[in-house]
Amino acid sequence: MPQAERSLRLFWAVVPPVEVRHAVAHALAHAPATVLPRGLRMVGQDNLHFTLHFLGAVKPETLPALEAAGQVAAAAVSAFELRVGGRGAFPRAERAKVVWLGVEHGAGPLCALAQQITDADVALGFPREPRAFMPHLTLARLKEPAPVRELLHALQVPELCFHVDALSLMRSHFRSEGARYEQLVRLPLRVASQPEPA
Repeated sequence: MPQAERSLRLFWAVVPPVEVRHAVAHALAHAPATVLPRGLRMVGQDNLHFTLHFLGAVKPETLPALEAAGQVAAAAVSAFELRVGGRGAFPRAERAKVVWLGVEHGAGPLCALAQQITDADVALGFPREPRAFMPHLTLARLKEPAPVRELLHALQVPELCFHVDALSLMRSHFRSEGARYEQLVRLPLRVASQPEPA
């Protein structure tokens, strides 16, 4: 790692398998052009993920402590099935800045995982998110707020299910063409048949 690099922009996430990310990206890419608001910027297939806790700028020497915290959090939650379903926008469909897909099944354990890793991060001195965690997969962002209700109705996303078996520490790289996310650490969740940690 170059010495000039003083901080890393990091977050914890669950990354869907490539076939799920491909199906989501395909659905958005094939939405009718007439329902796409001006300034809509789609999230690239490789960048699709469920953010669990955003850490912000982190010193590289903090990475070992973060990985140790992540191991504890991952060991506290059993691997689970997640089904993507529902769609919406932040802050609202009439004046959206973010378009997202929700979770139809598996929101409970996903929220539990987010709580575990957030608590572990807070113990290391990182701030807690001011808003309650809402599991979602960001599809697109808008530079200026715009109505997206027609887009939400037009999206044809197939039923997507996958097995969540790991927690990932991700790094954001900012480039002129948009952000790129790199997985730094992948920590397996507890196997369901294992006993609860003491």
